[in-house]
Amino acid sequence: MIVVLSVTACGGGDESSTGAGGPSSGPTVDPDEFVQELNAICKDANTRVGRLNQDADDAGDPQAIADAFDAAAAVYEVSVSKLEALEAPAGDQGTYAGFKRSITRNQGIIRRMATAARAGDTDTISVLSDAADAETTRRLKAALDLGADQCGQTNVGGAS
Repeated sequence: MIVVLSVTACGGGDESSTGAGGPSSGPTVDPDEFVQELNAICKDANTRVGRLNQDADDAGDPQAIADAFDAAAAVYEVSVSKLEALEAPAGDQGTYAGFKRSITRNQGIIRRMATAARAGDTDTISVLSDAADAETTRRLKAALDLGADQCGQTNVGGAS
């Protein structure tokens, strides 16, 4: 079974943030600072997931691939935590909420891909890969709308 990790990553950057996620009556969020922090989170996660992709490609066995999916899901878990701590500017909160939802959905997809890889179920991996690709498209659009060009660049998840 040849599996190529193909779910785009984002998450796991530094500990800084502009505040708790979601609307607030607190200080105004600087749009440039928000994009800079979001890009830093994504760049770090893209690097981590890129390494997992390479490790899975090098190993080639179903257990190693499942382990790579599990590790990618852990990167997503860190992402969600970091992203929740980052507050978007008022005009971008809806787009940012959609971006975060997509990250969470991909985390679930990747966990299911790990289970399918352990079972040697390439058909399920293929279907889940398609679902992950659709989420990646939604997330990439949201990231670009936010001005975060480092989000959605590294692939993790899929089958061939």
